[in-house]
Amino acid sequence: MAPLETASETAEPQIYAWKTAPAHLMTRRQLRAAGLAPGGHAPVAQTETKRFGRRLLTYLYDSRLAVPKRTATPAQLAAVAKAIREHQARAAERHGYARDELTTTEAPGPGWTSIPETTTAHEEAITMSDTT
Repeated sequence: MAPLETASETAEPQIYAWKTAPAHLMTRRQLRAAGLAPGGHAPVAQTETKRFGRRLLTYLYDSRLAVPKRTATPAQLAAVAKAIREHQARAAERHGYARDELTTTEAPGPGWTSIPETTTAHEEAITMSDTT
């Protein structure tokens, strides 16, 4: 038996011009920045623009239907940290470092603990992250 089709699955999604979609419609990246995930829902609309003569479409999801994004468990975080350490260790070995050298901790030097005197207060406030 075929699953029932809903109106949202059969209808063509509405296409908005670039930057004209309602505020509650967001891209996946915008949902992630807001701490949300589509939650299995299909895109409800699209935006359209042209770049270098090509038509670009972006899928939009309804933020009112979105669910909070899942957080990793402590076990998952530990597994990721272990995988990263192993990846870095193998990369170091390829460049001629022994694993024993990677586990020893040393003082990083004076440059890591103090701010250079040439840095202004404005430069201290600038971060590389676009989320702050």
